[in-house]
Amino acid sequence: RWNSRRRRLKRKLRQLTAQRQERRLRDRLDQRFGRTFVRRADRLILGLICLVVVLIFVEGFFHLAPRARFWLNVFDGAACVVFLTEFFVKLSLVSGKWSWFWRHFLIDFVPSIPIGFLLAVVPGATGPASTEVEFFGGVFRVIRLVRLARFLRGFGLMARGFDRLARQYGHLFRWCQPWRKW
Repeated sequence: RWNSRRRRLKRKLRQLTAQRQERRLRDRLDQRFGRTFVRRADRLILGLICLVVVLIFVEGFFHLAPRARFWLNVFDGAACVVFLTEFFVKLSLVSGKWSWFWRHFLIDFVPSIPIGFLLAVVPGATGPASTEVEFFGGVFRVIRLVRLARFLRGFGLMARGFDRLARQYGHLFRWCQPWRKW
């Protein structure tokens, strides 16, 4: 009984420490870039998350011409550059970098890796290195986990978007949770 309370208290302390770290990061971002810029950047990130999730599902469920697939991957890659830039800017400003990094690794960093863009660029290589490119292309085709990785990335981006929505508009949703005791 005491151990369960102790575990709950430790978990709550970790959550509060993480919330304090996020609040300090938000204050540093506001101080460095201005509140208006930070809010607009958050909206841009949310819009890009929605766009990338749509692109991932379009690519997964529809047969596309190679040119259309290439342009989807280019847009995806450009959005991922924005995501990675945001991630590393926040990492550079936060105190307690390792704890923040590990807490945001799976939900912010991993989904921001432009898998489709990287695979679109690799098979298009020509010249003396084309045999290595063909080999790696064959490895990726054999593994067949790229499609699964892209769908998992889509779900990771959706989780990131929902997390961002909850942080921005959480005060609006609190009144519609009658099961919580405030």
